[in-house]
Amino acid sequence: MIEALAPHQLSAAELRGLTHPQTDPALLVRLRRGEVSKHKLLLELVRRRVRRERPTSAAAHLEEALSSLNDVADGRVGAWCAGALAALDAGDPVNVGDLLHGRAPARLRSSADDLALEVTLDAGDPCLERLGLTAEPLDVALWQRELDAAWRLLVTRHRRMAEGISVTVDRIVPLAARPGGATSGWAFGTVGIGLPVSRAEPSRLAESLVHEHRHLVLSAIMDQVPLTRAPAARRYPSPWRREPRPIDGVLQGCFAHLAVAAFWRGGRDTAAFEGAYADTAAATATLAASGALTEAGQVIVEEARRLLDSWS
Repeated sequence: MIEALAPHQLSAAELRGLTHPQTDPALLVRLRRGEVSKHKLLLELVRRRVRRERPTSAAAHLEEALSSLNDVADGRVGAWCAGALAALDAGDPVNVGDLLHGRAPARLRSSADDLALEVTLDAGDPCLERLGLTAEPLDVALWQRELDAAWRLLVTRHRRMAEGISVTVDRIVPLAARPGGATSGWAFGTVGIGLPVSRAEPSRLAESLVHEHRHLVLSAIMDQVPLTRAPAARRYPSPWRREPRPIDGVLQGCFAHLAVAAFWRGGRDTAAFEGAYADTAAATATLAASGALTEAGQVIVEEARRLLDSWS
């Protein structure tokens, strides 16, 4: 049986604090605790369904694997649960071995001004690949050099953002070089990032870390409190896509690009700031007029608009 879990709640003041790109790291630690509770609940759901729907031998195999699980906080646990539940729904076997893979992924550590980022550089993980986080071949030395440069820039120019990343991001899946990156709400702490084609400027990798980190933050918020209430089929204009998007997608874009605007604000690349600012402002207008936000969602959008107004 799963132990009793404390409820996780977020006040309006905490939602405003989480919306600010320079979030207090203590709030992000609280979000991580919520994700640990989520993983425990998901594991218990898988356990109960396997006991009910599968042979006794399968249930025994799962129990043995769960007893050996060392880190419930690992984003791979959420990713594995997503795959296990999908397999149960489809009547397919649950691959318990993927939960306790025997690989030893590379570890990276970057440090600047007494602030460190320690991450696993993970390629070929079957749980993450099922979520679309498919890695390119690893060049560990190259990634360490690029991460060192990007981390120095982040710590020097945006230390509070770097502090938030350091307590939230613990795994990077190296994607093939392409614009942007990828995250999944099932795998908290994991970001998929491709190294920029041009590696002369570390700001692009730093921007990707900021961007993907904020997607993780909003996904964790949405696990604790509903932010939207639109019908699933309803679509809204998005500055970042040609086709209309679900309201959750517009909110995710707004939340992440608010941090991108903050990253470029006051820097040399004024075009990057102006573009992120204009797109985020357009998204907040769409969200505010949508009628599809809960009270908590309105708090987030109002805070985003307040920050944008203060930067104009």
